[in-house]
Amino acid sequence: MEIIKESYLKDYARCPYSLHLKLKGINQPMLGTIAISMYFSIQKRKLLEIKDHNIGLIFPRQIHAGESLKTASEMSPEELSQHLAFKTAESFGNHLKGFWLINNQKYANQETLWLFESQPFQTANTIKQAGTNYFNFLSTHGAPALGFIDKEIVFEHKSQKYLVRIPSIYKRIGIIDTSLWNFNQDIDSEISSGLDKSALVTLRLLGLSTLLQQQFFRLKFDLTDSFESLRYQHFNCSRGILSETTRTQQDTDSMQKAIDTFINKFERNEFPPNPKHCSSCPYNSLDDLFEPVCRKRNPNERYPIPKEFFKKRNWRIEKEEEIVRAFIQNHEIAKLEGNQFQTLFPQLDLEKRMRKLIACASSTNP
Repeated sequence: MEIIKESYLKDYARCPYSLHLKLKGINQPMLGTIAISMYFSIQKRKLLEIKDHNIGLIFPRQIHAGESLKTASEMSPEELSQHLAFKTAESFGNHLKGFWLINNQKYANQETLWLFESQPFQTANTIKQAGTNYFNFLSTHGAPALGFIDKEIVFEHKSQKYLVRIPSIYKRIGIIDTSLWNFNQDIDSEISSGLDKSALVTLRLLGLSTLLQQQFFRLKFDLTDSFESLRYQHFNCSRGILSETTRTQQDTDSMQKAIDTFINKFERNEFPPNPKHCSSCPYNSLDDLFEPVCRKRNPNERYPIPKEFFKKRNWRIEKEEEIVRAFIQNHEIAKLEGNQFQTLFPQLDLEKRMRKLIACASSTNP
């Protein structure tokens, strides 16, 4: 492989078959938990759009504020807290919750899917607490280096190129990763994911140390290019917990072993399903024809559905009716009305009945 993307490594570690579906170009449905993570990531950046609250926002994109006209990353934590886009932690948290309660049915022009009816409201409370904690985190630790938030970098290690995402870079620390929940990402499926053991952390720190081989970045971040001196911190925003870890040369050996395993299996076209992660996989959902997106899913896992369907007792039947009615209308076939959809083929299960209806309608088309 010319370049190995960290996203490929993460997907393969969780479920090789999900990477297979992605590489085939099958679009991922939008799980509500994924949508709220994406929304929170964007709002964290907007919080760093600093302003002088005494005079308001003079320019469309104000990046300097205060008497010395500093940027967010140049300010001390005390200065930064006075010039963030929101005045208080509570106002930022309430803003996130209010917006999410109103706009959680769709995100990025996709319908969001949920596992249970109260999940959208639970996530709204989660993001409120996360916003409050993140504001306080910035007020204590200051801002990361602007221009290096969720920055993708390409580097070479042992004649292999990698593309990794650096969550954020802090002076005299290294990488700080702030997210809604606990850190549970890895590129090695053989070990349990965790900050202290994750090979993904090793790969990202290795990428940063390669970047720091250039003197400009060593001076900018006040860091050395010594791999073992760099720190990786993770801040669980919903719980307000900060964790830290480092890596040694021994960790790079373990990382390389996981990557070599991935390359070998990838080249042999081995993409077996991993049913342990179906509950959190976006491919464990229904497509527009009411068929499972992933045909190798764990059948014991429930499908996530749009929020509106939780209020419909027979939402599966109603969805079938909608699909079949649209099919009939498109083919100029006489419409079937009322409970005909529910009683025409009562001996079949719901999904089979839908396919039977479509086949029946299609056979009558002149």
